[in-house]
Amino acid sequence: YIMNMYEDYNGYMADMRDLIKKLEETSSGVYVLLEDVLTVTKYIYEEHEKGSKLDEVLEEIFEAGFGYLSNVLSDISIMYHEYFNDDIKLFNYYAPLIVYSIYLEDYRCHLEAEELLTEEREEFIKNIESQVDSLLANKVPYNMEKIDEWEEEILTIAPAKDKFEPVYI
Repeated sequence: YIMNMYEDYNGYMADMRDLIKKLEETSSGVYVLLEDVLTVTKYIYEEHEKGSKLDEVLEEIFEAGFGYLSNVLSDISIMYHEYFNDDIKLFNYYAPLIVYSIYLEDYRCHLEAEELLTEEREEFIKNIESQVDSLLANKVPYNMEKIDEWEEEILTIAPAKDKFEPVYI
């Protein structure tokens, strides 16, 4: 299984290379979601390819990083190709909303993993996700204040002692 994971990673990254390169070259706001995880997974992959003995911790980091990249890149790829018809300028204009959309998904998964996702919280988050998705799908102009408003709303339902810190902030 471990060998396949590295082969899968290599194949997947080859498939996504053009998109990643375009995001990096245009200093896309979405690239922040990927940059650190790309660096770490690439380093571990290269060590594996050199035949270095990887400890269990590095293998777990690689597996988590590759899982994260495949989820996020899949979302980004769908939005880039289907919502924005490969128009990088338009895609980058909406980068803050795209990042926020992925952040909401991460937050919902975090609450679920911590067993803090109540029905009310889930509905609340889904409602904001659908508003974000509608803006993206319809390419409606937006302003950053809207994201701030959503964040204020999220705080009203957030668990008191929750410590959610996504890797990209």
